[in-house]
Amino acid sequence: MDNNLRQYIWEIIEETVSNLKDDNEDYHKLINDRETLATVVADILNRLSESEQETYEQYQNTNHLVWGMEKAHIYLRGFRDCYKLFKWLQL
Repeated sequence: MDNNLRQYIWEIIEETVSNLKDDNEDYHKLINDRETLATVVADILNRLSESEQETYEQYQNTNHLVWGMEKAHIYLRGFRDCYKLFKWLQL
């Protein structure tokens, strides 16, 4: 995927998530809950050995990379499908 297109997609995704934070109370509550749980998880991780912490961090980083790629792919697919629909409707 072209870097300019990738950057454009991420800007739109970030704007959309920002709007979600502003407009959706359920989402806002989930964000607050996640922050509370992050403190508990940090305490749990501190009890692990350094090796176990590194393994967990690698897992989390890989998970975030997968999630990011999926998010961008879904957006791009939606964009392409929308374009096909508009072309079919001759808009």
